[in-house]
Amino acid sequence: MKPRVLIISGLDPSGASGLLLDVTISSSEGVITAGIPTCLVAENYRTVEGIQITEPDILRDSIDLVLEEGDFKATKIGLVPPSLVETLVEVISERKSQLGFVVFDPVLFSSSGFNFYEKEFDLLFELFRCTNIITPNIDEFEKLFKTNRENISEEELKTHLNSIKPANLLITSFERKKRIITNLFLTPSKTMRFEVEETEYDVRGTGCALSSLIATYVAKGCKPEKAIEQSMKRVSELIKVSVVIKNRKRRFVLD
Repeated sequence: MKPRVLIISGLDPSGASGLLLDVTISSSEGVITAGIPTCLVAENYRTVEGIQITEPDILRDSIDLVLEEGDFKATKIGLVPPSLVETLVEVISERKSQLGFVVFDPVLFSSSGFNFYEKEFDLLFELFRCTNIITPNIDEFEKLFKTNRENISEEELKTHLNSIKPANLLITSFERKKRIITNLFLTPSKTMRFEVEETEYDVRGTGCALSSLIATYVAKGCKPEKAIEQSMKRVSELIKVSVVIKNRKRRFVLD
């Protein structure tokens, strides 16, 4: 039987990011995918106007009901509004063995500047500790860990990793030099750098796609570092065939 992957995230009605993109990306890789919205986000390529948050009891019941159909090999979590963090921590703590390998891509703000969190970043750390990998981009990493990319040391990175254990940390776009993007993967035993060539395109949902693919490839049997490598390669392929929405902004389109 094909492995099952659960997506828990905000619903962008355009499908260019969030839950709809995650489910599409994951399903295209040959797994069985279920999706649960944490909120409905009124947004498009240009702006976010607001959100309607899922009731905590509905979120919990939705997870319980999809688990009745079978366990998941992996779960990807995206946008989690502050009011749902406690509920999700409780559910994962209770059902972790059924949710499989958990990848959390914390969404703090939209590319248009809408803040989903104000000063409640500390709330997320308890959720981090329930997951296997968190995948903030470098801007989110700086906000969450109150640090500066310009002078961060190896020792400080290890301190930050220790603060979220047993989760591992993948910082996306950690460096950009000579058109090479470096993603930094930290575990208690090693630090790995994954490089990919930067493209000229501005594509929506790249962080969503990457984290969903990592969860999907782990569900299919890959070790985390191999899943990261394959996910970066796949995202690069999808960027090359992305299509223009408007004003040079692009979106993923899958067959």
